[in-house]
Amino acid sequence: MRPPTRFGLILATLFGLVFAAASVLALIQIPSDVHVGKWSDALFKAVFVVVLGCFGFPILITVFFKWKVAVQAARSRAKYPDQPWLWRADWAAGRIPDSSISNMIGWWLIAVCYNAFSLPLLLLLFHEVFIKGNYRALLRLVFPGIGFVLLAIAITTSRRWRRFGKSVLVMPNGPGKIGGTLAGSIEVQKSFATTEMEFNLHLTCVQRKWSGSGNQRSMKESKLWRAENKVRLDASGKIPVAFSVPANVREANLQNGGNQIIWRLEADMDPSSNGPDYSATFDVPVFKIN
Repeated sequence: MRPPTRFGLILATLFGLVFAAASVLALIQIPSDVHVGKWSDALFKAVFVVVLGCFGFPILITVFFKWKVAVQAARSRAKYPDQPWLWRADWAAGRIPDSSISNMIGWWLIAVCYNAFSLPLLLLLFHEVFIKGNYRALLRLVFPGIGFVLLAIAITTSRRWRRFGKSVLVMPNGPGKIGGTLAGSIEVQKSFATTEMEFNLHLTCVQRKWSGSGNQRSMKESKLWRAENKVRLDASGKIPVAFSVPANVREANLQNGGNQIIWRLEADMDPSSNGPDYSATFDVPVFKIN
């Protein structure tokens, strides 16, 4: 993800406020419509509230946390100008959480917003098919069907998170070193039922480029380097992580919004293991350190 700029955060805040305010305004009008018996107007405004609220309030919440992260990162850059692995709080602490919670929240937001859009279409389809007898309208069920698929994905991510809880990559020896090693262990909040399981670990250096502007802006990722290990749980029930990092790769760089270098660690259950479907992804610090 591109590091947020001050202008971008202000613009997102204004955008979110417009949707949130419109949602609240519609919500205030619903009780009066119900009181005078205007149920169709109340239903329409209820859908309006959900749709606009699903856009506005998540944007405002995201901006709030992004702003806090940006302020903290700016202070860290000023304090440690030559130590970029200290610019992020999780990197500095050597405890990096996986992306399972943010992915789960993201899928639920997408599913709820899409289904809020498709709900009126589903009601219209019911009227077209069962009242007017227009069975050709059943072809439009593909749009609500997509909503159910998104909802299924959101439920799956939630079940996975409930099964394993939060995963944290612990790096007590500091960041990964170019020409050295990246080492640590993955702590899983809820322990595995057995230690007789294998995990595939992938360490990847990714170049992320942004191009275009406005609606034509696009992002492309390309893999610059990749390594894989297969490991078992250690005696303490953690997933051990150890990679040799060659000297001819590029260090992490998240500050250049148009051309980023990201190091990503992925862990998942080996298909040959008889165990639950575990997976976790971490953005890790890898730098040239003298």
